[in-house]
Amino acid sequence: MIRPFAIAFLLALHPATAWSQGSFCYRPAPPYPFEPPRDDPGFYAFINEQYQHYLVDMQDYINCLNEEQHDAFEESQHVLRRWLDYFGDDAVMTIPFGR
Repeated sequence: MIRPFAIAFLLALHPATAWSQGSFCYRPAPPYPFEPPRDDPGFYAFINEQYQHYLVDMQDYINCLNEEQHDAFEESQHVLRRWLDYFGDDAVMTIPFGR
């Protein structure tokens, strides 16, 4: 007989489980709102570069969120299908009050 902790351990080792828990999206910090000086070309270029980096990083962040949403949807659909296969008509959602 397989003990519950053994099942949990095997699930933790499953690649899909480990992968889904290891993906994180980090929102970039926006650039400081310095007004670019026209009389300092070096600082002007630096500020411009900060905005460029932020916008590229923000696009990466948004893409990451989209991938996470897709992965979460796929995982939930997989679990839902398995639940329905296992429990059939007994697979009924009960939502506690206050939620």
